Amino acid sequence: MKLCLISDTHGDFDSIDSLIEKIKGNIDSVIHLGDDSTDANILVEKEFKVIKVPGVFEPTYHNITTSRRRIEEFEGIKFLLTHTPRKHENDFPDEEGPEELSKKVNVVLYGHTHIPSIETRENVVWINPGHMKRQDKRGFPPTYCILEFSSNDKKDKVINANIIELSSNNSIIEKTLKL
Repeated sequence: MKLCLISDTHGDFDSIDSLIEKIKGNIDSVIHLGDDSTDANILVEKEFKVIKVPGVFEPTYHNITTSRRRIEEFEGIKFLLTHTPRKHENDFPDEEGPEELSKKVNVVLYGHTHIPSIETRENVVWINPGHMKRQDKRGFPPTYCILEFSSNDKKDKVINANIIELSSNNSIIEKTLKL
């Protein structure tokens, strides 16, 4: 199974079009981690399976009936999908934040910071695919992440995580994760 992670597209449809050309026919699902998750509708129109959560600046984030965070399972591995890596001022007071929910999963997928990263905290892998905005003030180029699932001889579940620069298609962070 292969997943493509994107976040913080902020209406940059040129970047999304570039991404489509790179991943078409090669991805099982695209996960959009918010700001602006409705941008992913173009992926649905191109017949990609899309899973998304809203970002903190989207109107749906402020709707009590909207799931701002969700837990999904892929290949027997539990993932938290969230826009923010921690509780945000736009969250509802009684809502569990990513820190609490991370105790229920193996991997946390988040955006918001526009900073691509793959790290482990308290035995949970945290992945941020970066952003897809061509003009960004934080100093990082547009990036996305590919997660490819497999297993090894020891029956470990293995994820090859690769954060890729959109324009050059070069890998900027690559890690093999054994769960």
